[in-house]
Amino acid sequence: AEAQGAREILASMYHVNPRLLGMEGEIATLVPGAHADLVLCRTNPLDDITALAEPEKNLTHVVQAGRIVREHDAR
Repeated sequence: AEAQGAREILASMYHVNPRLLGMEGEIATLVPGAHADLVLCRTNPLDDITALAEPEKNLTHVVQAGRIVREHDAR
């Protein structure tokens, strides 16, 4: 078996999962009326998907329901 690449992993997170949950347009999108959950990373996950496995090092903000719930200046 071959492991999925970063693009395929992120596509599943943002396209496949909302469809499976019947929540398209509500989650995994940045549009008015959506839940507005997101993370901001120092490293582009398309370049290095493993960066998401080290949140203390790579995530700078976590936004949940449009509000910042975690802000970390990882330098």
